[in-house]
Amino acid sequence: MEPTRQPELLASGDGRPIRIGGDVLLVKALTGITDGVTVLETVAKPGEPAPLDHVHHSYDEVFYVVEGEFEFRVGDRRVRAPAGSVVTAPRGSPHTFKNCGDGDGRVLIVGAPGRAALMLEDIGAMVAGVGPLPPDGLAGVYNRHDTTLVPPLAAEDDEPDINKPHNRRSEPLADSRSELKTPAPNRR
Repeated sequence: MEPTRQPELLASGDGRPIRIGGDVLLVKALTGITDGVTVLETVAKPGEPAPLDHVHHSYDEVFYVVEGEFEFRVGDRRVRAPAGSVVTAPRGSPHTFKNCGDGDGRVLIVGAPGRAALMLEDIGAMVAGVGPLPPDGLAGVYNRHDTTLVPPLAAEDDEPDINKPHNRRSEPLADSRSELKTPAPNRR
C-alpha cells in the first residue's frame, strides 16, 4: 500500500505557527483533514488564561504533557497532570487546560480527525484582526467547527473557572480512578 502523503520530519521548534493572542501553537503534523490527525505543540507560561471551556462534537483530543504541570478540566473534574502524563478528551467531553506550575510548560496535542487545526487557525485569524470580525464572535467560530462553548466548571469555593485563582486543589492525576492514568515508570 502506498502512503497517501509523504512522510515528514520536523525538528524541535519547527512547524507551521498559529498565533492566538500571545500564544503560538506549532502545527507539527497534519496528515489529513477528514481522516487523519493533527499534532500541535504549545508552550504555556504560568498564569496565562486557559482556553475557554468547550466540547468538540466530531473529533477527539489527546494531550501529552512534555514539560511542567498542567491543570485540566475533563468532564466534571479537575485533574493535575505532571510531565509524562496523558489526558484524553473524547468527543462530547467538556475540557480545557492551563499551566499551573512555576515555569513554562509544554504540551503536545493530537486531534483526530485532522480538522482540529482549522478551528485554531480561524481563532488566530479572528484574534489577530485578519478580516472582519464575525457577527457571532468566538462562539460562531467554535460552532462552525462543530464545537460548543460550555460554562466553566464551578469550584467548591465558587470561583467560576480555572483562569481565576482558587483555593480548591485539583485532584492529582496519579490518584484518579478513571480512564486517566499516569504512565508507568520505564523498567528498561
